[in-house]
Amino acid sequence: MSKEKTFAAPSSSTNQRVPSRFLLGLIFLAASLAASIMLVVQHLGHLQLPGCGPNSGCETLAEGRWGSLLSWPISYLGTAYFLSLTVVWLWIGLRPALSGLFKWGVRFGMLGSIFFTILMFVEGHFCPYCIAVHSGNMLFWIVVECSRREPKSPFFVPSMIGAMVFFAQLIVLNNIDIQAKDTAAEAQEAKFQTSLSNLLVELPKYDRPVPEDTTAPLQGRWQAGEKVSPIRLVVFSDYGCKDCWEMEEQLEEALEGRDDVSYTHLHYPLCAQCNPSIKWKEMHPNSCRAAWAAEVAGMLGGDDGFWRLHRWLFKQKGEWTDEQLVTVLPELGFEDTDAFLAAMDDPKIKEAVTANLKVGKSLAIPGTPCVFVNGRMLEGACTEHSIRRMLDSVAKLNLPARTADRDRPKHGMDRLLDRWRQAEVVAFPRHSEPGRTLGPVDASIRAVFWVDHQSPYTPEISRTIRRVLAEHEDVHLELLHFPINSEHNMKFEKLTKNIAPDTWPMSKAAEAAAKLKGQDAFWKMHDWLLDHQDSFTIDGVLDAAVEIGIDRDQFTQTMESEKVASSLANDIKIGNDLKVGFPPCLFINGQTINVYSYELEQLLRNVLDEAAGQ
Repeated sequence: MSKEKTFAAPSSSTNQRVPSRFLLGLIFLAASLAASIMLVVQHLGHLQLPGCGPNSGCETLAEGRWGSLLSWPISYLGTAYFLSLTVVWLWIGLRPALSGLFKWGVRFGMLGSIFFTILMFVEGHFCPYCIAVHSGNMLFWIVVECSRREPKSPFFVPSMIGAMVFFAQLIVLNNIDIQAKDTAAEAQEAKFQTSLSNLLVELPKYDRPVPEDTTAPLQGRWQAGEKVSPIRLVVFSDYGCKDCWEMEEQLEEALEGRDDVSYTHLHYPLCAQCNPSIKWKEMHPNSCRAAWAAEVAGMLGGDDGFWRLHRWLFKQKGEWTDEQLVTVLPELGFEDTDAFLAAMDDPKIKEAVTANLKVGKSLAIPGTPCVFVNGRMLEGACTEHSIRRMLDSVAKLNLPARTADRDRPKHGMDRLLDRWRQAEVVAFPRHSEPGRTLGPVDASIRAVFWVDHQSPYTPEISRTIRRVLAEHEDVHLELLHFPINSEHNMKFEKLTKNIAPDTWPMSKAAEAAAKLKGQDAFWKMHDWLLDHQDSFTIDGVLDAAVEIGIDRDQFTQTMESEKVASSLANDIKIGNDLKVGFPPCLFINGQTINVYSYELEQLLRNVLDEAAGQ
C-alpha cells in the first residue's frame, strides 16, 4: 500500500500552496500545446492562421524537408509531445523534486526546439506559431532545470501514462488526417473518372469534320516524344505550383518507356510579373523567371536543352536564385551563363511565355496543372496515378498516330457557359439591406455579388458587372460583404489577413454609408473605396463621407456601431454557410459565374441572355 501511495500526486488542501514553479511550467506547456494545436488544425484545413498564407514561413517550413518526420507532420508530433508532457507534469509537477529521467526527457525535447529554431534562421523562414511552440518549450525547460533533482523520485507510472497519451494522440490525429485526405481524394477521383469516361467517348470521333468556329490546334514549342503519336499530351503548368510538382512526377513515371505519347509543356505562371490576371504579388513570385529561363534553355539547346532545365526547375519547387541557376547551367550544357541570364530579359523570350498565357486564357483553363489529351481537357487529373491510368485506357482505343493539327479544344466561352449551366443552384436568402442593391426587387434575374473592397480584382470586375447589368432592366443586383480578414472571416484556407489589411474598416465604411443615406451614398462610397485601395486611411474615408453629404461625426459613430457590425457578420455567416468562394464572386440565379474570365463582359451578356429565357 505504501508503494501505491508514492505514485500519487500530493493532494491539495487549504493549508497547501501550489508552487509557482508548477504554475509557470503549466503556463509554458499550455502555450506550446495551444500553438501546436493551431498548426494541426491549419494542416487539416479547418483554420487559416494569420501569417501562414502562400509563400509564408509557415507554409515553406511545413512543406520543406523537415516539415515531417517518419511521415508524421512535425505539428502532429509536437501536439502529441506537449499533451503527454502536460499530463506527466500534472502528475509530478507538484512534487518538491523531479526525477532525473524526467529532466533528461525534457532536455531531449529542448534539443528538438533548438534544432528547429536554428533551422528557421538558416533557411530564413519564420513561422510565428513555431516560434511560440519553441519559446514555450525553452521556458518550460528552464523551469525544470531550476527544480531540485531527486534520483529516487517515482517516474515509471507517469512516464508510461505520458507515453500512452503520446501514441494515442498520434493515432487520433492520423485517423483524422486519413479521413480528410480520403474524402478529398474520393471527390477528385470521381471527377477524374467522369472526365475520363467522356474522354474515351470523344477521342474516337477524331475524324469528324472540324467546325469552322473551332480554336487553333493546341501545340507547343517544346516536345518530348514523337511529334506524330496516337496520344498527344499538352499540360499547362507553373514551376511554382505544388500540384504541378506532383503532376510532373506523375508524368515522368507514366511516360517512362512509352513510345505512343508526345508531351508538350505550356507555361501558365500564376505570377504578377508576367501574368496580368494575377493581382496578388505574393503568388508564386519566381514562376515568370522560371518560365523565361526554360524558354532560353529551349532556344539555346532545343528540345533536349529545354527538358534538362525544365526538370531542374521543377525539382527546385520554386525555391531558386539566379546564383543557383548560374551554378547549375554549365552542368546542364549551358556554358555562357552571362548570355543565358541576359537572354531571359529578351522581349522575344517573354513574348513566348505571354503567348502560352493567351492560349490558356482563351481556353478558360481553371488553373494549373491543366491537362489536355488530343485536344480534350482531362479534369481531376491530380488524383493518384491519373496520368498512367488515363494513358493505359486511351491506348486500348488503338488510335492512329497523328500530328496535333486537329487537336482543337472547345472555346473557352463555351466552357465557361457550360460551367455556369452545370453549377449547383444556391438558394440565397432575400437581402434585407436595400441600400446595397440595384434594379427592381421583383426582377426575374437575381444577381448576388460578394466583394472584398481591398481585393485588387474587385474594381475592374465590379465596374464590368454594373455596366453590363445596367443594360438589362429585368435584373436585381444585391451586394454582400465577404472581407478577406481572418479575424472576422475564417473562410480562407490559403490567404492571410495581411493581404487585405484595410478590408474590415473599408467594409464598415461602405455599410455605414448605406445605413445613413441609402443606395446612392453606398455606391458612391463603394466606388471611392475601390479607387483608394492602396491609399485608404480613416481620415480619408471620413472626408469622402462628408463629400457624399454625410455628417462626419455621425458617420464615425455608425461605422463603429453594433448595427454595422451585425450586418457584416450576417453577410459573412451567409457566405460561409453556403460555402461561397473567394471574393469577388458572382451568382446569377443562384449559379456561380467565373468573374475572372478574360472575356467577363461577353460572358455576362451570354449568361444574362440565357437566364432571361429560363
